[in-house]
Amino acid sequence: MKINKKLKDTFLFGFILFSTSAFAGGNISGGGNPYNITEGALNLLLEGQGLKKAMINYLITLPVNKIEDLVVRNLFNTMMKDNSLIKDISKTKYLISESCKDSANEHTPASTLVGQMGSDICFNTKKLVSTYKDLNEEEVMVKLASLAFHEHTHHYQRPDKEKMSRNEEDANRLSGYVMITAKFVQLPLLKWSNPGNGPIEFQEIQSLFEIIKAKEQRFLTPRPEDFKNYLSYYSQKDSGVFKILPREKYDDKMSIRGGGAYYSFKYQDHQYGYGSNVELSMNQLSSGFAGCDFGYLVSLGNVELDEINETHPALKFLYDFKPADSEPDIRKQQSRREFEENGFNYSERTKFKIGEVFGLRSVNFGETYGSDLLVVFKIIKQYEDGSLLIVWKKIKEFPSKNCT
Repeated sequence: MKINKKLKDTFLFGFILFSTSAFAGGNISGGGNPYNITEGALNLLLEGQGLKKAMINYLITLPVNKIEDLVVRNLFNTMMKDNSLIKDISKTKYLISESCKDSANEHTPASTLVGQMGSDICFNTKKLVSTYKDLNEEEVMVKLASLAFHEHTHHYQRPDKEKMSRNEEDANRLSGYVMITAKFVQLPLLKWSNPGNGPIEFQEIQSLFEIIKAKEQRFLTPRPEDFKNYLSYYSQKDSGVFKILPREKYDDKMSIRGGGAYYSFKYQDHQYGYGSNVELSMNQLSSGFAGCDFGYLVSLGNVELDEINETHPALKFLYDFKPADSEPDIRKQQSRREFEENGFNYSERTKFKIGEVFGLRSVNFGETYGSDLLVVFKIIKQYEDGSLLIVWKKIKEFPSKNCT
């Protein structure tokens, strides 16, 4: 099989995370000898962007129509229609846990939800370290990418018990193809993807920056044991669990804009300015941060989210609320910092208690990150540093507007 030079660079970027003492022993020469890979090295590779970028580069250069295995070709054609697989890789979160279980509730090195695109993929790096202990760096990277492709394949399958065996067979077939082709092209090791751009010092900075971002992502990712009573909410399209950091402690001290003190329910992202709906600052929650954006918060007391829907009396005003169409009128709505409606107190900023549930109507204007959402969320834990663990669900999404 003839493969062009571009394909030989497909997994290049991912190896950069291994270049900063990722393997115990430190002497990474790029040879074929086995190394004592550490659990931390796998965590960094999975939680950073190295592995994902390598996988996406592989797909970009993959000559799908020349794949001889008809089953694998059809799988790739289905998954790559309209760049769907690339979007799935980009959106999916890679989580580290010792409790990865498959659909049969068996512990596995990796697992995900069948038939749910964008759902988290769980990796048991402790188990993987044991499996990969006699492999060299190149083989580890190929194996890990192959395993990730295996789990992404499940996102495109039907969660039918009668098809479990066939689903697994197809996923194994596709991941096996990735493993064979990746090995065949003899992937180059431990090099910057654009070696001609900038001095070695800059390359080292880029490598360290990837590690920092990976560590920040781990810091922001909730521990499953902290929300074991709310697992059904986690990482769904219209619900989730997230950790939010106090702005006064972490802003300007992390690479992520806003220091993890903001969260967007629509985009499920902590980056400030990316459709942010809620902020934690000075032990208070608030909504509405720039331009015409605003939000109204209301306490529903210490109740369970399962008990709440759009008929709750405190949500009636938020559900029926109509954002204005012109900027002068929008500014009037925005200026209502604290008020009472139907016996309930609404405000843009509020104190909170652990176990308390809030309703939020968050209105963000604009073409790019505009949104209009009604959500409810419950504060289930506060950490020693003041960070909060929050579980939430969407009640209603309304059409977004521009502020003109």
